[in-house]
Amino acid sequence: MILVIAIGSWLVYHFGFPAPRSPEHFNARTSGTPYILFSIFGTSDGKRLWAVGWGGTILESDGGEHWNARDSGTREELCSIFGTSDGKRLWVVGDKGTILESDDGEHWKARTSGIFEGLHSIFGTSDGKRLWAVGSGGAILESDDGEHWDARNSGTRDELHSIFGTSDGKRLWAASQSGTIRESDDGGEHWDARDSGTPNNLYSIFGASDRKRLWAVGTRGTILESDDGGEHWNARTSGTPNNLYSIFGTSDGKRLWVVGDKGTILEAAVQ
Repeated sequence: MILVIAIGSWLVYHFGFPAPRSPEHFNARTSGTPYILFSIFGTSDGKRLWAVGWGGTILESDGGEHWNARDSGTREELCSIFGTSDGKRLWVVGDKGTILESDDGEHWKARTSGIFEGLHSIFGTSDGKRLWAVGSGGAILESDDGEHWDARNSGTRDELHSIFGTSDGKRLWAASQSGTIRESDDGGEHWDARDSGTPNNLYSIFGASDRKRLWAVGTRGTILESDDGGEHWNARTSGTPNNLYSIFGTSDGKRLWVVGDKGTILEAAVQ
């Protein structure tokens, strides 16, 4: 059974098994910018947060209530941000191969990506010693220092929207516009295609720490699940026709959240 709850302009679909109590209401905060924000990242204790978006926007907050603009040095669209768990090193990727790096969250330096394609997603190991970024034209970049980036052959020209991997970076998965999922089991050096069973665009991918359970979401309410490390994928019922753009969950994969069009938020407790 799917329970649909309307909260203001938000639609929340709660499906799956009973879950521990979670926040029922969200409070709006003043960002100080009119631009669309695409990605948010924070330290493990949530005391420092950053958000990025249109027009080269980078915002920083000391806990989420008050936000301050930072000079990114670019007007390009910034699509994704990732950093070490302590927030001491941060990276942002965006249009036209843009890569920015910061060692304090306030000052940002441009890094040379070597490509002109848009970069949509960035992922790295928890210590930030290995990083990967994906984007248009099947672009996959890898770095072992955050400053220098090398191109990898993804085996596709499809647009890659999202990348996720294990904490040590040995296994990686990337979601594409054609529904194909690319997988690497050697730290991003080589990539193989996996059949997801859907032609729908996939925008986000997430996995549990056991390396076996993975989920991907995309257009038309698509939710896919794999229980064998991405080898095989099965469709799950989302209960909505809306496009789904991002999925996140606890490290054990027992609680999941998905967001999408028209304020859609999906929540699930997984056995």
